[in-house]
Amino acid sequence: MQTEHNAGAGHTHSRRPLAWLWASLAAVILVVCNAAPASADTRTILSARAFEDLVESGDLCVVLHYYLDHTIPPTEAVNTYYQFRMMDVGGTTQIGSATGYPYYNYGYGDGLVAWYFPAATAPAWGGAYVLRMEGNPEFHAAPVPVETYTLTSADYSSLSNEGLEDFIISECLEIELDWGVALVNSSDIGMILTAEGEAYLRGTLSGLQYMAPGILAIQEEVPVVTPRTWGTGQADTYKARWAGTWVGDSLDGVSDFFGGISWNNVTGMAILALSIGLFALSAHFFQSSLPGFVVSVVLMLGGFWMGFVSASIMGVTVLLAAIYLGYVLIFRTSG
Repeated sequence: MQTEHNAGAGHTHSRRPLAWLWASLAAVILVVCNAAPASADTRTILSARAFEDLVESGDLCVVLHYYLDHTIPPTEAVNTYYQFRMMDVGGTTQIGSATGYPYYNYGYGDGLVAWYFPAATAPAWGGAYVLRMEGNPEFHAAPVPVETYTLTSADYSSLSNEGLEDFIISECLEIELDWGVALVNSSDIGMILTAEGEAYLRGTLSGLQYMAPGILAIQEEVPVVTPRTWGTGQADTYKARWAGTWVGDSLDGVSDFFGGISWNNVTGMAILALSIGLFALSAHFFQSSLPGFVVSVVLMLGGFWMGFVSASIMGVTVLLAAIYLGYVLIFRTSG
């Protein structure tokens, strides 16, 4: 019995090194998974521009072009590891925050961020505001990496929407070289964003379609509707075709004979009566009114263009023709 007990104890002791090995490996994995990311090898704010009066008078938009290069690419997106802050003059109080949009390569390499302020909360135009690109303290060990850029008078553009559009296009031309993805394309209206470029900029700058509509392939516009004024100008032109000729003098005599009624009403009624007669003859000889209808259309249109049919009679005739066609095409063939 004593021998068996000692043998079991020796077997238990042999398991302890293996248990310590597994525990040590788990601790190493835990430390690695929770380790802070290495700082970027290159952190640079390449440029920044400010624009006003984009959506409403007095609003402000600031766009920043950054570059973050890591030898070992992070496993998380830029909006987790870095934050962008716009500070007041002197850099002590935050007046706006933004995050990078991880559209390509987790947001690393070249990228843009933007701050937009409506007129009610926009800081004063022309201030030397400090833009900060800094590591998220939750993921970076102290000291947290920080890059700053102070706006100067040269960074403020008075070109409003056009200036923002030009800046976005110029920066995207640089970004696409880093990404190897086409963000800008040439069109008949100038340089515009590709589908990829538009997707990236819409995620970067909310309301892009209102601030920089000129660089979008599909542009939104409010149609301008002008009420149309109707008149008899064209009909009067047709009627005056015979003025000063023997035909016109004869037609004036017809008008006098009928008590001053406009002669193109008289001749129009005559042509309409002739058309009705053709309907009757067509139905009698051809057992169909369709040939008469075709000839009547030619007569009425020719009479109108020559000035022999007034606009009012032509309108009534068109209405009757529409009713007739509806009868022929729908009701007469329904049986």
